[in-house]
Amino acid sequence: LNSIKDQISKVSGRVFWRGNEDIFLNQLVVRNMIAAIPFQIAEILGKDDPKSYTFHLFRLTAATAAADNGATPQQLQDVFGWKSAGMASEYVSTSTVALQSMARHLTSKTSPSS
Repeated sequence: LNSIKDQISKVSGRVFWRGNEDIFLNQLVVRNMIAAIPFQIAEILGKDDPKSYTFHLFRLTAATAAADNGATPQQLQDVFGWKSAGMASEYVSTSTVALQSMARHLTSKTSPSS
């Protein structure tokens, strides 16, 4: 990690890593290069309709997985950079954990107290 930080500190502006652990290039990375990455990953994995894979889809999937594994709305908001806590709360309230919990509440045999 220190080697990576040291290499990054030697360049300014946009940095592109070519895969060699010791070499970073001060090279312009254009939007089309970045946008093609999800498509390429889906294609390598043999997914149906690889062109439908976008960074936004990856972001949604990551947020859903985090919520399903117990991330709090504040954690989601911090990591994904949402300005509104409401967006993060939507992921938590519809997570697998939350839905299973609600199902347990709805099927509970105890009667509500008066």
